[in-house]
Amino acid sequence: NVEIGTPSTTVTWTVPTAIDASAVTTVSSHNPGQSFITGTTTTVVYTATDEFGNIGQCAFTITVTATDSIDPVVTVSSGFITQQVEIGLGGVNVFYTEPTATDNSGTAVLFSRSAQPGDFFPVGQTVVTYIFQDPSGNFGTGTFTVNVVEVDTTPPVVTVPNGIITRQVEIGTSGIIVFFSEPTATDNSGTAILDSRTHQPGDVFPVGQTIVTYTFRDPAGNPATGTFTINVVEVDTTPPVITVPTPSIITRQVEVGTPGVSVFYQEPTATDNSGTAILVSRTNQPGDVFPVGQTVVTYTFQDPSGNPASATVTINVVEVDTTPPVISVPSTFITRTVELGTPGVNVFYPEPTASDNSGTAILVTRTNQPGDFFSVGQTVVTYTFQDPTGNPATATVTINIVEEDTTPPTVNCINDVIRTVELGTTSAQVFYSEPTASDVGQATLISRTAQPGDSFPVGATVVTYIFGDNAGNIADPCVFTITVNTVDTTPPTVNCVSDVVRVVELGTTSLAVVYTEPTATDISGTASLV
Repeated sequence: NVEIGTPSTTVTWTVPTAIDASAVTTVSSHNPGQSFITGTTTTVVYTATDEFGNIGQCAFTITVTATDSIDPVVTVSSGFITQQVEIGLGGVNVFYTEPTATDNSGTAVLFSRSAQPGDFFPVGQTVVTYIFQDPSGNFGTGTFTVNVVEVDTTPPVVTVPNGIITRQVEIGTSGIIVFFSEPTATDNSGTAILDSRTHQPGDVFPVGQTIVTYTFRDPAGNPATGTFTINVVEVDTTPPVITVPTPSIITRQVEVGTPGVSVFYQEPTATDNSGTAILVSRTNQPGDVFPVGQTVVTYTFQDPSGNPASATVTINVVEVDTTPPVISVPSTFITRTVELGTPGVNVFYPEPTASDNSGTAILVTRTNQPGDFFSVGQTVVTYTFQDPTGNPATATVTINIVEEDTTPPTVNCINDVIRTVELGTTSAQVFYSEPTASDVGQATLISRTAQPGDSFPVGATVVTYIFGDNAGNIADPCVFTITVNTVDTTPPTVNCVSDVVRVVELGTTSLAVVYTEPTATDISGTASLV
């Protein structure tokens, strides 16, 4: 073996020797110390000749093979890569120039890498390893460090609860003490410190607008400012005077059950020391529909300074009842059937109900009730209801009892039928006594899935008979099974062999005899030697 790239090498060996009864002359195709080309196999031949011309030969091969034992050389463009991220982000995707490799073989392939360009690297130092391999399996390794450093360039975020705070003072007052929720700040570092403020809660603020400034800083010194305005306004605090026309309670009547009525009335008015009082709201107005009962209507007035004043009017809607109950009959005609010859039946039915605009309707009389016995024919049942005012209402229900035949025939079914056939037979003709039926009227066979004398396959066949009467009543099906079983009564057929004769030497007492054994077949497919 020689290192890859070596063109040839000198090879030595122990020269073969020859032994003979006479003198020997030896010649060879090659000699020790001779140069052989890399990548070739050469056959070396030694020939020995004795004095009588007898020849003996020895041959062997010289093979020169190129091998590679040198690792690839890895080149890392930068051994330490630094990337900055904003504090709190945790890491960053880093792109970099990947290591490369060369090899004396001319080929070095990337075998593995612990990371690659564009991967996410956490804050701190991460060692990245690249391993290359040449065709002979030699490995070369290169490493570098990705250093992710946190920096803080983001100022705090200031939250101002209210951008403008307004306080009112009576006209002629120079100022007022104002309390307010102070601005707060948050920062990606987790800490934001109040650095300065031009005012604080509890300070006296003069009439007019005052701008208040708060300044915060984070540990990195990044500043952030929040401002808001304290607005002190002079106001008029005397409310308007309201006049409510009489009467202040207005009564109207409606039929009981009516939800309400449209009411017209004279509205309240107002005056103010400013000369102006404006109606800003009213819960109702003339012409609105008012429900039964008392509704308090509120009127609110306001002067130009925003001082409110309120007054009320009561609308009283009273119910009166002149309407009788409304009866609901679930069914005005109820039919029940009884078997022929039955005089009647107890009938249960949903009773009529009644509703009334008063909310109450009472049953005062009924000529029958659910569960009563009703004779064959028609019976008119009368219900009378009354409301609390005494208004009556009446409704009727007709109970119709009709005779009819509803009894199905009585069926005399038969037991399951079992027949046997010889094994190999696929079906059998079966005769059996058919089912019969009786009825108060006339019983008729409507359908049957088979009949006596039909051919039935081996196995179980379900046969169904259905009977009905002349009134259309259908009896429960008569179902029975006809089973055709196979049995084997035919013995196997034996193929015997002819008599066997063997000859032995006189005086021999026995002989092992080999012969072809008899065989047998059977309709079942199996015949066993017993």
